[in-house]
Amino acid sequence: MQDRTTAPARRPLPRLTRVGLVVMGFGALFDFAEHGFVSHASDVVVAGFPLAEHAAHLIVLIGMVAVIAGIVVDGVRLNHRRNPRHERSTPHAHR
Repeated sequence: MQDRTTAPARRPLPRLTRVGLVVMGFGALFDFAEHGFVSHASDVVVAGFPLAEHAAHLIVLIGMVAVIAGIVVDGVRLNHRRNPRHERSTPHAHR
């Protein structure tokens, strides 16, 4: 029976995830500034929005991809540490 009094160990956020969060934060601030405070009267418009707003959205998107990639890479690394064997069945299985 498993002892339920001890809490599982908390793992720190992966480094790539932290970098992605910082990039997302910067992109969100850039996006807020572009939408709220910058005049786009003479800017190049692409698909109905100024190019600078597209750049701000792209920075946020890159941050999101980095966050997800950090989580996936950490999960794959953790799974490989737990299961060192890559066999389909145990060597002592009845066949």
